[in-house]
Amino acid sequence: MMILLKDVINGRPVQNLKRRVNWETMLKTCDYQNISNPIYFGMIGIEKNISADCEARFYQRYKRELLLADSYDSAQEVILWQLEKYRIHSLLLGSAGIRNLYPRPELGYIDKLEILVGKKDIPMVLHLMRDMDYEEKQERMQKGYLFVRQPGIRVVIYEEPPIESRVLREVFQDPVKKYLPYQEYKFIHVPSMEEEYIFRLAQIEEAYLNNMLKVRHILDFWLYRQKVDEEFLWKEVHEYEGKAKLLEFVKQIEILSVMWFGGEGHYEYTTALELEEYILSKDMESRELDAKLLPFARIGLDFYNRDREEEWTIKRKEWFFPPREYMEQFFPVLKRFPFLLAFFWIVRDVRFFRKAFVKKCKRMWERILEKFRKVKERVRRIFKRKGPEEEEAQGEEVLKEAEEQEGAAELQEQKKEGVQEVSGQTAETEAVEPYDALAPERIQDGNIDG
Repeated sequence: MMILLKDVINGRPVQNLKRRVNWETMLKTCDYQNISNPIYFGMIGIEKNISADCEARFYQRYKRELLLADSYDSAQEVILWQLEKYRIHSLLLGSAGIRNLYPRPELGYIDKLEILVGKKDIPMVLHLMRDMDYEEKQERMQKGYLFVRQPGIRVVIYEEPPIESRVLREVFQDPVKKYLPYQEYKFIHVPSMEEEYIFRLAQIEEAYLNNMLKVRHILDFWLYRQKVDEEFLWKEVHEYEGKAKLLEFVKQIEILSVMWFGGEGHYEYTTALELEEYILSKDMESRELDAKLLPFARIGLDFYNRDREEEWTIKRKEWFFPPREYMEQFFPVLKRFPFLLAFFWIVRDVRFFRKAFVKKCKRMWERILEKFRKVKERVRRIFKRKGPEEEEAQGEEVLKEAEEQEGAAELQEQKKEGVQEVSGQTAETEAVEPYDALAPERIQDGNIDG
């Protein structure tokens, strides 16, 4: 898998695979690591022992990313236009432009759009997102406000930098309007190259500590490092890495990138191989590896997770029983009769659960239909494959039956000939002179004719 990915990312011709590959297992691994589209791109044109069904699923992943990329471009344009229209200063942390890091845009992967706004602008931004038909969704490990919309667009709105490291968070302490302007916008901003590097590094660190670090994270980070130019302020970046005690972590990420995607230099690969096993093995946790890469960080994460549990409980309570100000937007009668708040909580929750139940039933029905369609398709292919064999078998049976009929006809003809021969002999016997009963008496009397 990594050899195939390396050739695709470096734009080299993909060699035919010498070893037998379990493509079903590879598909599951690629889905988890978010690299299905470049792997499918590399599969095109090489000899491979893969079932038609598995190859079709690879293609569906590739096609989905193509369609999602266009949807993300449109969604980003509309959201930024709305923020600009209402004069809301916003910092674009994660954009659809991530695809531009790749040699071909269709090889990229967009997880979500990430936008940081000031706390005072949060109510207005959330209102705009709902007006644009985005649905707010709760996820346990997700910071900020997550919004989703068909066909799979994810947008996260932050009111504070989504960085847990106190040292790295200092980079994003300035007001949003202090950052660089984005293109021709006046109220949309983007981080500098150094600030974006720090943000990506913070994301990788947190993904590692939460056992969610994937090949795609390493690939994006490696491509971004290749992109930086000579004006990049490496000295300042290394100072932040040192203060945050991330120098060894970054070094091993760099070594792993060289192992996977190519590069120059001679390194000690022991720790990098352990990191590789950690990434490729889901739900694996190694205290020894933590001690080498991020000493004491796991302890801090434990306290952080406890805080997140409390925060999750509070959020869930607020979601089921929102404040009266929020409920008044949907039930204006509460302005006149606030004592009905509990009643409308029940109405709202019943509507939600009914909607969720209907959606779940639809998904289950769609899955059943999809499985039925796949089974039907497989049966059709089996019968189609067996068709020529059955025709050949039927032809052999007809030929055998014809030979048997021909043999029976010959046997019957031989029987007829035998009957005719016996009849002829009988006729000849009947044609002989008839027997004279008085002949013995004439012989005795000597009256035999001379």
